[in-house]
Amino acid sequence: MPDSQVGRPLPVFRFALLISTWATNLAWGQASQPLAVITHPSTSVSDLSLEELRRLYLGTTTTLANQVRVVLVESGDQRVRFYSEALGMSEERFKRHWIARAFAGEPGTPPEEIREPAELLRYVGRHPGAVGFIPANHVDGSVKLLTIETLRPSDPRYPLP
Repeated sequence: MPDSQVGRPLPVFRFALLISTWATNLAWGQASQPLAVITHPSTSVSDLSLEELRRLYLGTTTTLANQVRVVLVESGDQRVRFYSEALGMSEERFKRHWIARAFAGEPGTPPEEIREPAELLRYVGRHPGAVGFIPANHVDGSVKLLTIETLRPSDPRYPLP
């Protein structure tokens, strides 16, 4: 092996990682879709700050502003991107955070994973207090789209691109 390649990731590994990411995005139909935050249509809250969203998903806040208890759900293949963009943490760090909360006896329940976009929409649409995230192109009239920092996913300044 040439000295110039010692200590560098193999090109094959980089190619496999690129293909894996592309396949995941293709499977969700959202190669460049922002992540939309959704809730039950009856929820009176229409906007969350990024910090409020962060506190919900980290369990430090368990209700919305109208005191409705939140039930968190996450879209399976999008959770790593959500953790990174919304929470500023890796999936491993997010899991450790919830394990530490459980051992400390702190309140809150970690998000329930739902793999299929249609299933996540059905769940949120049927459960008052449910909050989840999904690629924006999957949002339909069965749920309420929450703006983040008053911005919709179509806005270029939206914080969950």
